[in-house]
Amino acid sequence: MNAETSTNLEDLPKSWKTMLALGIVMMVLGVIGMGMSFTLTITTVVFFGAFMLVSGCMQLAHALFGKEIQDWKGKAMHTLSAVFYIIGGLLTVFNPIAGSFVLTAMLAGVFLAMGVYRVYVAVERRKQGQPWGTLAAVGIADILMATIIMMGMPWTALWVLGLLIAIELVMNGAMLVAIALEKRKLGA
Repeated sequence: MNAETSTNLEDLPKSWKTMLALGIVMMVLGVIGMGMSFTLTITTVVFFGAFMLVSGCMQLAHALFGKEIQDWKGKAMHTLSAVFYIIGGLLTVFNPIAGSFVLTAMLAGVFLAMGVYRVYVAVERRKQGQPWGTLAAVGIADILMATIIMMGMPWTALWVLGLLIAIELVMNGAMLVAIALEKRKLGA
């Protein structure tokens, strides 16, 4: 272990036991979430819609009553933006399945764009004699994931967001467990 890693571990919370417990809880919740990916997807979409709704209401209040926006054009743009947020939030909260289709399609678009970009950068790095294989592999995986998600629509929209959140919980929990065990070795 190098000094940089050791220093970073020393900066973490003192109790490795708390970190270990948190990691285990996150992993358990992630595994449970994998079995409930539909419910987790719909819950996530409803929360996203609620955040959009609250954000739209706050933006509308700012546009109508805020003193910072003086000109008519600025008020109109802020009001229009707020109305779009409110409508999007209401539609998402009251029809979370449709909201999950939109969010899943957007996610697939992000995966596709990132995949194409990563493959492009990998090709450029290869031309320059720099390491490129891992970047190309990740880019191809992104493109494949986007393709699988889009080819499976509309059914993938019902579970993919929840599954990805559950996987993130498991991975983050595993990372916390590994860090906690490393801190224990250091005697922290």
